[in-house]
Amino acid sequence: MNTAARISYETGFAAIFIDFENIFYFLKNHYQDPPELENYAFEMLRNLKEMLAEKHNLQSIIMKSYADFERLGTPAQGSLYLMGIDTHNVLGTEHKNAADMRLCIDALEVLYTRPEIQSFIFVAGDRDYIPVIQNLKKQARHVYASAFRENVSGDLLLNIGKSYFIDAKELLTAETLEKLEKRKADYERQKQAQELLKAKGMPAFEKFLNGDGAAAEAENSQLAVATASVAAQMQKQKFYGAPVKAKPQYSTFDEEDDTPATFEKIKDITDEERLSAWILS
Repeated sequence: MNTAARISYETGFAAIFIDFENIFYFLKNHYQDPPELENYAFEMLRNLKEMLAEKHNLQSIIMKSYADFERLGTPAQGSLYLMGIDTHNVLGTEHKNAADMRLCIDALEVLYTRPEIQSFIFVAGDRDYIPVIQNLKKQARHVYASAFRENVSGDLLLNIGKSYFIDAKELLTAETLEKLEKRKADYERQKQAQELLKAKGMPAFEKFLNGDGAAAEAENSQLAVATASVAAQMQKQKFYGAPVKAKPQYSTFDEEDDTPATFEKIKDITDEERLSAWILS
């Protein structure tokens, strides 16, 4: 057996095709637009490459990423290039994601021009990729898919097979996941508190403040989280010099030291219109 054959047998070569828009918009929508969210995508892709090498003994010799990067509004292309990933800026169309089409065409090109590549990894969860996946499998190629489980098509999973699916959350560190999940949970609590105030109005809000039973205590806690979150946002705006309105008499800041007011002080607010405008701002 010659050297090239030994390397191919022992190591195995892989091609990774990345639907970057799929990752980007899931992180943006599911985790409420975290700051510098492209860094989470980079972490995921770095760990994917390492996992393929360590667990599956695959050397990723082709890595391509597709998106309408101009529409994303993030300088992701430079960082992807430094990671060894070729980027393809594909302008989207009104009726069809052109990035998906370009990705599929390139995958088929690799299939027919690079016989040494026996494994294909799609970082995507759309069912649009099922035809190309089926074609690759008919040519005796190993096909993997990596995506967030909440954002992957059931039909695609059936075509890939459970053992060939890589959950994208497993490619993020525990610290990163904790940060993202906390952001999501804080947003959900604030949203629930806002909806509660809108639906039940001031009498119900005062009832919660007075601690009427276990349910009231729980809802009161939700409102505390919401108001504390708003206070923190206002404090951050002030700290970074963002333009803010003059401090009203029901401000969330103490007059003396400019620190966020305690939740107890919110009880002094009795005007429903002012309170609603404040907590829903």
